[in-house]
Amino acid sequence: MDQLTVWQAAKSPATLKVILIGVCMTLPGIIAHTGFSCRVFPGKTIELAHA
Repeated sequence: MDQLTVWQAAKSPATLKVILIGVCMTLPGIIAHTGFSCRVFPGKTIELAHA
């Protein structure tokens, strides 16, 4: 098999910039939602007893 370097296998820089922008817009929302959920629901779950 032919060998590829990391740089040859990567997408174009423009595509990687679009992905970076998407991650930068989405990740704060995920972190905020997780933090909000942890603040609202602490201790409100029960442990399930399985036989």
